Amino acid sequence: MRRAAAGEEPMMSAQTAEATAQRYQLESGLGQLTPAERAALGKEARAAVPRESHAVFDPPSDRPDPLALLEEQAKARVPELVPVRWGRMMVSPFTYYRGAALPMAADLATTCGWALARAHARSGDRIAIAAYLGGADVFDQAITRFAAACADQNERDHKALVDAVASGRVPAEPDM
Repeated sequence: MRRAAAGEEPMMSAQTAEATAQRYQLESGLGQLTPAERAALGKEARAAVPRESHAVFDPPSDRPDPLALLEEQAKARVPELVPVRWGRMMVSPFTYYRGAALPMAADLATTCGWALARAHARSGDRIAIAAYLGGADVFDQAITRFAAACADQNERDHKALVDAVASGRVPAEPDM
């Protein structure tokens, strides 16, 4: 395969492009349904998961304690800033969620994984999902890059906060 020149997008061989296109296509049959059939499927899905069910939260028995996660995470943070963070998190549900990425990630990892896989693969069948993801580690690498990017952004945000407090741009009181 020819190497891309400076400023030029790398090119795939036709064989690689075809294999890639085939790998990420899972025929769900949804494109062959009439609008009425798709509407009926939507009503069936809504009946299985009514809107009211979104208000119910029944955590699994092995769910990590959110406060324990935050306490463990605090060990790696600047000790003087932990009370400031927790104080801000106590103001409202919005500010809690702004600072609670770790407990949210723990909840989402268990509650959304199946729904996410089903939405992307258009199937609840584990074999179909495995076929959709393929045998390579592309998906694993993408998740790893995403997690690393989130962690890096969190570190940059934290450093910016510490720098702002140190320079006096953000007022902070010790022992809050």
